[in-house]
Amino acid sequence: MRYVYGPVPSWRLGCSLGIDPLGGSVKRCTFDCRYCQLGPTPPDPVRPEAWVSPADLEEELRTTRGLVIDTVTFAGMGEPTLAFNLEALLRVPRRVIGAPVAVLTNGSLLLQPAVRATLGLAERVVVKLDAATEEASRPSTGRVSPARSPRLSKAFACSAPSIAAGLPCK
Repeated sequence: MRYVYGPVPSWRLGCSLGIDPLGGSVKRCTFDCRYCQLGPTPPDPVRPEAWVSPADLEEELRTTRGLVIDTVTFAGMGEPTLAFNLEALLRVPRRVIGAPVAVLTNGSLLLQPAVRATLGLAERVVVKLDAATEEASRPSTGRVSPARSPRLSKAFACSAPSIAAGLPCK
């Protein structure tokens, strides 16, 4: 399988089936975290794109029917909210296998209303936070391209409950 992996045991999400909405071939992220298991982020800016089609994802998920899972988690090779068609992809697991959906995000694109609306479709949104201020987060997040990511302090003000409730970020 190219986009679906696992299941993986998770202390937060139980037995989780992973989905990579970024195509799985190259790391695509708005951060370049020193601790990232995927290695350095390529220097070229990443533009939102549809790397995985809903039809291809559905085909792969059909092969997982019968697996006992607690959650389907969108994560993978970088920042899932960079997938331009994430909204359509989030609907597929619910339709095909009926499992709750989670998204792991670095939160860098939460100021975009379309991203917040899309994440509101997930039952769980797990936002990473390395530090309480942008300055304190620099040592771990590395370079952050201003073209790719708004000021982190504003993005961090968008909490998962606010996203789920459709509330604006301040």
